[in-house]
Amino acid sequence: MNKTHIAGLLGLGTAILAACGSGSEGTDGAAGLVSLLATTEEPAGANCVNGGSRLDYGSDKNRNGKLDQSEIEGTEYVCNAGGVGPTGADGIDGAAGPDGAVGPSGPAGEKGATGSQGATGATGPVGATGTSGATGATGVGTGATGATGATGATGATGAAGATGATGATGAAGGTGATGSVGATGATGATGATGSTVDGATGATGATGDTGPTGAQGSTGPDGAIGATGATGATGATGATGATGATGATGATGVGATGATGFKSVMLKSAVTAGAVCTAAGTRIDVGLDNGDGGGTARNGTLEAGEIDNTSYICPAFASCKALKGAATNVANGNYMIDPDGVGALPALSMYCDMTSDGGGYGSYPVTGGIITNRHDQANSCAPLGLKMVIPRTKAHMDALFAKYGLGYFAVVPGVYGTVGGVSYTNCVMSSTSGCAAAWKAIDNGAWFIRNITYTEPNNDYTAGCWLGVFNYDANGFIFNDGNCNYNSGTSYICSDNAK
Repeated sequence: MNKTHIAGLLGLGTAILAACGSGSEGTDGAAGLVSLLATTEEPAGANCVNGGSRLDYGSDKNRNGKLDQSEIEGTEYVCNAGGVGPTGADGIDGAAGPDGAVGPSGPAGEKGATGSQGATGATGPVGATGTSGATGATGVGTGATGATGATGATGATGAAGATGATGATGAAGGTGATGSVGATGATGATGATGSTVDGATGATGATGDTGPTGAQGSTGPDGAIGATGATGATGATGATGATGATGATGATGVGATGATGFKSVMLKSAVTAGAVCTAAGTRIDVGLDNGDGGGTARNGTLEAGEIDNTSYICPAFASCKALKGAATNVANGNYMIDPDGVGALPALSMYCDMTSDGGGYGSYPVTGGIITNRHDQANSCAPLGLKMVIPRTKAHMDALFAKYGLGYFAVVPGVYGTVGGVSYTNCVMSSTSGCAAAWKAIDNGAWFIRNITYTEPNNDYTAGCWLGVFNYDANGFIFNDGNCNYNSGTSYICSDNAK
């Protein structure tokens, strides 16, 4: 049987679901719990005959983001085909029927054994919050500041010095002598009658020099400034009063216990082949049983409005050929393929060619792989549960070349000769050619190299070695034998070779 894989929102691992509740609005409380779902591989055994997936769910009580063993509230299994899950939990009891008629009293029976103690009653409500204790009196404040000392008296101002006497005014200079009177001019002849012209006034005598100014008397000396009085001393600071004792802390009030949180509920249902799963699979719905969307809270059933998250478990097929046989209208693309079925190897995302030769060819590219020269050397396909791809037909090889290009084909993969030193230049190199009977595929199945004769292999081939590739054309590989001088390189194609 084949392993399953998780598809959709969750994937393999753990998913966190938001928790919510209801009630009157109060002060913000601590963050609510969240519900977790953990999916792990379930080996073949009592829970699943052919293995499958184990689904654990519960509340993250310690808030560490993972579902610890002690937090698991429930476990479900999705088994691979042919598996049988464990017996489901008992259903809830039906409603009690009406009481029948009271029959006649029978004889008194022996005293029955004392019945088991009844279930403990619900815890009573928490008492009201106690009043806070009175706050202690505040201690005496800071002591008074001492008085500031008096300021000393200001010294007396010295007397002003006497004003010096005003210097004497210098004597006035003497008046200059009056100039002499000019001589009287001769009397002119009597002219015509007209205005009488006065004779010119004599020039004024020069002014005498001003006498010198008397010297200014000296200024009397300033009086002495009186001495400043001494500053009085600062008074001492008063002592600080003692701090009053701290009042006792009031008792802590205890709030009422919050309502019980909602539990996680899981619902499994079958899905048919389609866009989500290429073949029939299982839908996993998870949510809190909280009555969202008009549902009924705490009824143990996950209703449509309560679904918080949805995931799918789809079957992983052993090969692209198996997938092709199980589903219809499957397009070319990558699908989860698990080559070893219930073995320990994980499923791979392989490319499935669903058209060439009717479809069902699988391929998986490897880079950084182990280099090989021969078919019997270790390579990087085997640890994946695969082998070097074998080109089955020209249509198959054309599709591989179109998908990956020449870079993945340093050699003709998966095909080798069992005899060396023989020329095959007259042979068509494919499993349909009788003269190439000494050549074979690594699984003894059909193989293709070229659909017409070619100049290789000639007589320098070494048995068991790969043929080196130079190109690929309309007729197939262009190649050379060259003893055992060609290697696969680190990039090549692996396959389940199931088709």
